[in-house]
Amino acid sequence: MEDLNTLIEDIKKGDDKAFNELVLMYMKKAYSVAFRFMRNDGDSQDMVQEAFLKVYINIDSYNKKYNFSSWFYRILINCCINALKKRSRSRFLLDSWEKDKTLEIEKLEIGRDNSIRNPEEDLIKKEKNKIIMEGVYALPEKQRDILVLYDIEGFSQHEISDILNIPLGSVMSRLFYGRKRLKKYLRKFLKEI
Repeated sequence: MEDLNTLIEDIKKGDDKAFNELVLMYMKKAYSVAFRFMRNDGDSQDMVQEAFLKVYINIDSYNKKYNFSSWFYRILINCCINALKKRSRSRFLLDSWEKDKTLEIEKLEIGRDNSIRNPEEDLIKKEKNKIIMEGVYALPEKQRDILVLYDIEGFSQHEISDILNIPLGSVMSRLFYGRKRLKKYLRKFLKEI
């Protein structure tokens, strides 16, 4: 696999093979990030495709002094946020939420230990995951975005600052208050399970 800067230079020269290699490097993580925002498979795939298309069209505007992944994920997240705004304007978001909750829980289980477990423990775990994700999606958008990127997707606070183009202090503050709000939300539900 080529060096990232070399790939980008090759893409700028019109090398489609280099672009395909770049897509393969980022596809899995990009889908995961998009899914956390869009909460369904089809829309997530559309956002990833749209983000890669924007990268391809705007690759000449990328400045290699900056981290490519931050530039790319900013494009992807902006695609997701814009799509969600359009969706909420058309009131489609609330209609699709119920059917997407089940898919979200299934996505959380991908890549986890698939050994045989006690069915009762498995049910409790799925119910906890469902409640946690409901709590995450009940947060205000700015806090939810930070929480998803940091706690679920594993980006550093500095990366999130670059991706969302906000000060590091805002990332830290939103993460703190988002976690605090989520903890308050979860206290009443998790005691019952």
